Amino acid sequence: MWPIGAMSRISSRPRRDNWDDLQRLEPVLANGTSLDVVVVATSNKNSYASVRNGILQIRIPRRLGRNEAQKVANEMYSRMKRAIERRPHLYVSKELTFADGQRINAMGADFCVHISEGPRRSCTGRMDGPDINISLPESLPAAKKDRMVASIARRLVYRQVKPRLVEYVEGINRLHFNSEISDVRMHGGRSRWGFYAPDGVISLSFSLLFMPQKYLEYVTVHELAHTKVRGHGKRFWGIVGSVLPDHRERRRHLNEYCGCAQDCVDVPDCTAQPPA
Repeated sequence: MWPIGAMSRISSRPRRDNWDDLQRLEPVLANGTSLDVVVVATSNKNSYASVRNGILQIRIPRRLGRNEAQKVANEMYSRMKRAIERRPHLYVSKELTFADGQRINAMGADFCVHISEGPRRSCTGRMDGPDINISLPESLPAAKKDRMVASIARRLVYRQVKPRLVEYVEGINRLHFNSEISDVRMHGGRSRWGFYAPDGVISLSFSLLFMPQKYLEYVTVHELAHTKVRGHGKRFWGIVGSVLPDHRERRRHLNEYCGCAQDCVDVPDCTAQPPA
């Protein structure tokens, strides 16, 4: 049994909803972006940290005392700071943007972006041959326009190139893996080039569509290798290396993009007139 005094001490401890009284931690710089640091009280048993929406969140159990919580926060802050400085593209990366009159190429297919604004209430987009036509309300705040254009363009481009993408992934699978794949999808995430789900779905970053094919090939092989080995041990890298002997070089160059394929998207304006 618990001593009566101990029970009273435990029950009298006030419930803590935050750690605002801890020493303030300096923002962390990643890819030119400053990540504010927030320490959150949680009911979980263990402490952990993550970057969400441009904020480094450190979650510490509310059951800890202030001094212990400060120590844990400092340790996790130092650990995350080193990880972010070593591989900033995993935590902060630039999102693809599209401008009116911009010409883009995705997996060998050419498209031209056309953006118009008018007295409308909703954002719409449609394909007209190779033209991506996006209509926005003129009242839409400027901060939301780029995000809406990117979202619509991503959806329309993906619909157009998905058959090519599926054929490409299935071709590599048949040639080297013979694994059961239920679907091939794209995601707009900026911190992961791809992932394989236990239900057989392979998801690839939308940015890969605009990069040199060798990077799409590397990520595809990487995720297909996960159909054989879930972790990243010696056997896993042996499988990847048997398909792509230069996988280390490809991986290094891919990470140098820092999660952004904007340089591959920015090509001459498709509304410009050819020289006479």
